Amino acid sequence: MIEIEENEFARIELDRDAHIVLLVRKPVPFTPEVIERAIGDLQLSIPLRERPRLVILQDLRESPMVRDEAAEKALMAAIPRFFAKFAARAILMKTPVGRLQATRFASSAPVGLGELKVFLDEKEAWAWTRAEAAKLKNAAR
Repeated sequence: MIEIEENEFARIELDRDAHIVLLVRKPVPFTPEVIERAIGDLQLSIPLRERPRLVILQDLRESPMVRDEAAEKALMAAIPRFFAKFAARAILMKTPVGRLQATRFASSAPVGLGELKVFLDEKEAWAWTRAEAAKLKNAAR
């Protein structure tokens, strides 16, 4: 994995050969400004044209819980732009409550964002991510 972006919001790593993106969220609370900057950084780092060949693992274990209604609305509006066109997405959460919130956000997102699974166990998240990425590698052959 090669680090391709780091900001106050997250660290993004990419392994093109493995077809995997790792986004590790930092403990910075969401604000509309932070979300917009993060979307811009991700779009510059991984253009939309590359995403159908990539699986993203979002490690959100350090991410603060979204408790503010305005922040939740901003996040819900940003999800389609943030994760558009990735072949599949894995989300790694720290707690069962975080897992429920991530699942709720995911189920409210529009269709067309690729398959999504939410995990509490890092090994399971990586195993699923690698399996999904292997499907992409095999299809490219």
